[in-house]
Amino acid sequence: MYNKHQIIEEPCEGKPSSTVLKTNEIGDNLVEFNTVGGETFHKTFPAVRVYGDIVTILEPDANTVWKTARTRNLRIGLEFMLAPALLGLEESLQHHAEILEQCATWIDEGKLKIHVSHKFPLEEAAKAHQLLESGSVTGKIVLLMRDE
Repeated sequence: MYNKHQIIEEPCEGKPSSTVLKTNEIGDNLVEFNTVGGETFHKTFPAVRVYGDIVTILEPDANTVWKTARTRNLRIGLEFMLAPALLGLEESLQHHAEILEQCATWIDEGKLKIHVSHKFPLEEAAKAHQLLESGSVTGKIVLLMRDE
């Protein structure tokens, strides 16, 4: 399953979501993985190919404008990673473990890279959270722990 996909590092100009997974099976179908939410979620719709997919880890805003998604026949997926644990779904938990193992392999192989945009000492966690809430961050924010 995993060899059918190629990770394309994002952000990519004109595609406001954080990750794109390009499927090599049928043409150039694109999957947008949105981790930003809000207005950025519906701004992602034009960036996705007709009959494409958008997966978001955030609940779409009540003011989301769905017209572009509907006319492009986009499929919207809602992903809540804690659902299997909260619902006691052992098979799904195992599947998540397999996904994380595959990601670890891709990281080791240099096929998947984590973009760190900012690092803060733990004492500045509030400042890091403010930056995150600003919606202007591309990449991960890391809180650094002191070695004790």
